Amino acid sequence: MPVDEDVQLSHHPALREADITPSPDQRHLLYARGYLLTRTPVDLDLGEHWGRLRLGDRHLTWDRRTPLVLAEHQQVTVLLLGRVVHPRRGTADPAVVAEHLVRARARGREAYARELDEVVGRYVVLDRGPEGTTLQTDAAAMRSCYHDETASVLASHSRLAAETVGDPRPSHFPVDWLRRARALTYPGRYTDFAGIHLLTPSTELRLEDARISRTGPLPVTELVSASLAAKRLLPRLQDQLTLLAEAAPPLISLTGGLDSRTTLALSRPIADRAEYFTFVRPYLGADDDSVADLRTARELAAAFGLHHTTVPVEGPLVPGPLASVMARNIARQHGRSVAAAYREVLPPDRVHVRSNLYEVGRAVYLRRGYRGELTPQVMAETLVARGSEPPEPAVVEAFEEWVEVTSFAAPEGVDAYDMFYWEHRMAAWLNSHLTESDIAHDTHILVNSRAIFRHLLSVSQGQRRWGKVFDHLVRLSWPEVYDLPVNGRDRAVPEEPTRPAAGAVGGSAAG
Repeated sequence: MPVDEDVQLSHHPALREADITPSPDQRHLLYARGYLLTRTPVDLDLGEHWGRLRLGDRHLTWDRRTPLVLAEHQQVTVLLLGRVVHPRRGTADPAVVAEHLVRARARGREAYARELDEVVGRYVVLDRGPEGTTLQTDAAAMRSCYHDETASVLASHSRLAAETVGDPRPSHFPVDWLRRARALTYPGRYTDFAGIHLLTPSTELRLEDARISRTGPLPVTELVSASLAAKRLLPRLQDQLTLLAEAAPPLISLTGGLDSRTTLALSRPIADRAEYFTFVRPYLGADDDSVADLRTARELAAAFGLHHTTVPVEGPLVPGPLASVMARNIARQHGRSVAAAYREVLPPDRVHVRSNLYEVGRAVYLRRGYRGELTPQVMAETLVARGSEPPEPAVVEAFEEWVEVTSFAAPEGVDAYDMFYWEHRMAAWLNSHLTESDIAHDTHILVNSRAIFRHLLSVSQGQRRWGKVFDHLVRLSWPEVYDLPVNGRDRAVPEEPTRPAAGAVGGSAAG
């Protein structure tokens, strides 16, 4: 329902797969769920399922499998592209979310930032007012934004941006550099194409002059116990699943790990409506992790009466039209054959609920032994495989440039390593997994909002290191899911604490 009659809306709901004409060369999957925003109009010729929209002096082209809302109020416009849930507002309707955003933006940038803090999802959002136009991504940049030096071209895929600019030359760090350096992703803002940059989280790009400004994160001013953080998070997380299930049964991936087990516990209120699934790669042998994942998933499904589907992956993706399209969508390979199997086996037009980003709240770099000041040199060392040769100077320089351009500095109460993991490792690496699977389904990650990350980071490092927040989420929602081992080991449900649960940053909070 509209928030107010003085907000003007143009709503383009997501197109269904049945409404898209398939092409023998699989071109209908090229840059799936993507977008392109340019100063001058561009004819992409990607099919009738791509829409076009004029926004001031900009031209937007987008795959209409992704919902879009344009909201106008007073002298302000907000464009929201992607799937969203606003747990505090109790809605998964992007039109309602966009209305709240545009009204907040009309009140000022601080009100706009506070409203965006609460939005969970995978999206880009553009706001335009008398002072200019800016674009930012969701909390962890799971819907990517790649842009050129002048912000004349912004796109969902690095190759799409490079080809639109007309100069798709490899960058200093081409795809084969990842293999040589044993690196998971590119340093700083670099991509695989020269002159094309990744917009990382907690920043916004001003379109008029390509200036990048920091938008967060906010300080963490209260140190709380894991049990209190879980209590505060529980409704924010479970309400999302309930809202998603109202539209269509969500697809929830199920493995033997802690993150997946947490999502399973959180899904208890909708367990009779969700479809759980697990992929398996038998061609890799009995020692492949997917075999153990499937065994655990089947035991969980039998124990709790879950509707569970096995997604068999028979082998690597064979050369052909689909493989060619997927290689253009993203050059890095993570699981192309898995994404292809999802498209073949699982029902279309569903949202894939992934158990990713939870590690933002688990002190990853602390567990890996990193201490001391986080300098560009240390950033470079975290990127390349430990035990290999020291990172080349160009890698360190890439991080120096990123720190300067994005004004990277941890606010009060936030550990710099955790912020780095969130803003670089996740945005530059994890989002490529989601891009790869866009040929099958859109993705939703329950913790992907700045407000939720702030709750996860408000717990002491010691408790975060051992995943205590997630143990308490399980305790509060479905403790019996710990009856089966997690990652092959027994994991205990914690007792409800009785000690003080909160304190000032710098103090301690037990439980």
